[in-house]
Amino acid sequence: MIARALKLDMGKGREIVLMLLSPPAKPHNVSVEKTVLAIPREEATMTLTAESGELRCLATFPARSKGAKVVLNRNPRVPVYKAGFNEILGKLGGRGQISVVWKPVGRSFEDFVLVFHPSSICFFEANSLSFGKIHTHLMGREFNDSGSIGDFLIGDGIGVSYTIRLLLDRGFGRHSSDEARLTVT
Repeated sequence: MIARALKLDMGKGREIVLMLLSPPAKPHNVSVEKTVLAIPREEATMTLTAESGELRCLATFPARSKGAKVVLNRNPRVPVYKAGFNEILGKLGGRGQISVVWKPVGRSFEDFVLVFHPSSICFFEANSLSFGKIHTHLMGREFNDSGSIGDFLIGDGIGVSYTIRLLLDRGFGRHSSDEARLTVT
């Protein structure tokens, strides 16, 4: 989670953190740096179209491919996990097409201030604050756990680096890929 935070040190080891959470004020806009991704020797192509706040991808794969994937990488640029988080938007075994639509996650909730002591964050203790459950504070209920990463995101937006990748499996652990940066505002 990326949110504005303020750490207040009141002396003698007494400190608190204020985290300010607000929903997006307007719908997201999506743009892409290039409109076609291609694997060398024209083995696979993917057309990218960004409009109405969503990204549409149409990929075509040849008969000789072992499989293919369309992968979205969200990288919030945090030191804990520098590679970001991958979400497979579509996959295919062999020849064919993948058609996917991706839209940034946007949740509706009231403005929220989370106040806690830094030492209260622990994933192993029952009475500690867990950022894994922050959505219950915002929404007042559990998110539907369907296994999709979108169910665990509070929201997409500014401060995150997005990459859409076309990945072609050539067999024997060999892969070819092409990628494009997305901008979400």
